[in-house]
Amino acid sequence: MTSIPFLVPKDNLSRFNASITLVGSISYFIGPLLVGLFQQVNQSVLFILYGSLTISSAFLLLLLPQITLTDDQAKSELAKPKHNWHQLLTIFKSYRNYAYIFLAWVVLEAVASSFDSFEVIFLTHEVGISNAQYAFALSFLAIAFLVVSSLLTFKKIKPNYDRLFYIGSGLFLIYLALVAFCQSYAQLLVFYTFLAFGSTLIGNMLYNITQTEVTTHDQPNIFLLQDVFTSILSAILVMLLGIGQNFGYLLGSMYKVFFTSALVLVLFLCLKRQKKDTISHSLIR
Repeated sequence: MTSIPFLVPKDNLSRFNASITLVGSISYFIGPLLVGLFQQVNQSVLFILYGSLTISSAFLLLLLPQITLTDDQAKSELAKPKHNWHQLLTIFKSYRNYAYIFLAWVVLEAVASSFDSFEVIFLTHEVGISNAQYAFALSFLAIAFLVVSSLLTFKKIKPNYDRLFYIGSGLFLIYLALVAFCQSYAQLLVFYTFLAFGSTLIGNMLYNITQTEVTTHDQPNIFLLQDVFTSILSAILVMLLGIGQNFGYLLGSMYKVFFTSALVLVLFLCLKRQKKDTISHSLIR
């Protein structure tokens, strides 16, 4: 991800990042569709097929060409992530305004991951959707991802990434709010549309903002922190949902609590960034 700004002109960053999502959406469409079509097949066969494809894909990675940068300065800027966590975290002192939007993404990603972990249980047990319907719903979601990714890939976007990030966050929060009240298969498909548009926008815009606002020297550290923060917060939220279930709380009720908390945090962080941007522009003028 850090090499991309060297390989792709800045004007095409958004389209290039969207094309990565587009390729991923194709496999995300085919997988659940096959599961839905082969519901009657012994599930162990599906797991064997999944494992075989995963191993084959891992070996195919060895065939990928190595990216080499001819610019010596570019090479020197692609530094390895620091292993001193105190120094690593102080990186946000240099990018305080960026940190607000970064943390907003971490919150949304973590809440979404925790929802995903219990999505099958919630939709099949509490909502009453069949396994086949759920599999086809995932394929529908993948189609929605394909549509949004295609729009971002073929439509050149002006570098107003903040606005699109806020729009994506709003759509994503709408999904998180509505899914807790889901009562039918048709409603789920509508909610998944909000998920596809919101998730694709915030993910791609965050990459665009990172690649344009953070130096290439610091980008590896940012991407490392992104994975660490989302993994830890997601694990905590999944554990809380599991504990809540053991105490008899319904997933729908816990979803509402998580959504409310995420809404407050994301609004606060986005407003803080917007306020910082306004002050910066005033000082420039």
